[in-house]
Amino acid sequence: IQWGLLYIIDVGLVMGLVPATDIWGSLVDLMRMYFAVVFAAIIVRNWVDDIVHIAEPTTGTTFAILEASLLAVYVWLGVPLSPHKTLSFSPIFPFCGYIWNLQTKYVYLKPSKRKKYLDALTEALTGTVSISQEDMEKIGGFLSHLCYLVPRGKSYMVEIYRFQGSMSPFKPKTEHHPPDRCISELRWWLDILRQEGDIGRFLIGYLPTADVTIISDACPRGVGILVGKKWDYLPCIPGWDATSDDNIDRAEAIGVLLALILLFGIYGTSLDGHVIKALCDNKSVVGGWAKGRNRNAAVNLIIREIDQLLCIHGCRLSLKYVKSEENEADPVSRGDFGDIENRSDRLDLDGNALVWPESLKTCVDFISRTPA
Repeated sequence: IQWGLLYIIDVGLVMGLVPATDIWGSLVDLMRMYFAVVFAAIIVRNWVDDIVHIAEPTTGTTFAILEASLLAVYVWLGVPLSPHKTLSFSPIFPFCGYIWNLQTKYVYLKPSKRKKYLDALTEALTGTVSISQEDMEKIGGFLSHLCYLVPRGKSYMVEIYRFQGSMSPFKPKTEHHPPDRCISELRWWLDILRQEGDIGRFLIGYLPTADVTIISDACPRGVGILVGKKWDYLPCIPGWDATSDDNIDRAEAIGVLLALILLFGIYGTSLDGHVIKALCDNKSVVGGWAKGRNRNAAVNLIIREIDQLLCIHGCRLSLKYVKSEENEADPVSRGDFGDIENRSDRLDLDGNALVWPESLKTCVDFISRTPA
């Protein structure tokens, strides 16, 4: 309860009821509001009962003074702190199962958490794979947690979530055999946990935005792409849409990937470390990229290819939706090419020693590159 700058907090149920997570969340929200008033220079963040205070001493204060003041407030509020988890101010600290280094701007998975995750996945994938709903919920939870450190891992969660969602919560102990695609994703994560070195990433803030926008479009006959004034067209292979996953969404996703390949083919490494602006008129592809995954297996494979290409160049992709009637690549995909002199030859297999992903070879024709 707040009255002006006065607060009344009921601490009688702090972590006292297992289902009462909302009560704890409300308490922490009140605490953060209080700290914002009393300690304007301190940023407070929490994950359930894991709380971190980020501060930089101002003139006349020290970390020791801030720490003593914070602890005094917790005592006054009557909120108990875990003695073995309460640490002094430091540029390197644990939070949310990660170790954060503010000096190097690097965050990585705690070794104890890594061992716990590795042991759980190894046990689940040993012998004839059979996993209970209870165990799958835990696995899905910690792999989702890992996606913050391994962003490209989001596209390796689709089948895991699908399998997890198919299991009945009313039979938590009953074991089920995961589909092959789910097992494949679990093994990918197992390889990540087994790799040498930390599982972490640098916290990169601002990146300059490239002054060129890539635009793509697809229709059943072909894929058209624009990179600045340059354009290219690749016809779809007859029968490319034979399966349920091979719909127009897949062709649209391939258009984005091809536009990126053409972009780096034209500009080389000069755009490394930039934000790449892209336009696409397919909401499924745009939304899937925003989430890092797509329920359509074929589109999801393309998202992985895009992720890999961006990692090579240290770039980010800002993919936005554009209406079909405003999509400048729409005429190209339908065979209305315009100035033939502006056609790029960077996607020509005969003239370039490029290795194309297998996910593309069954959809578009890289050899003829002529209208279907």
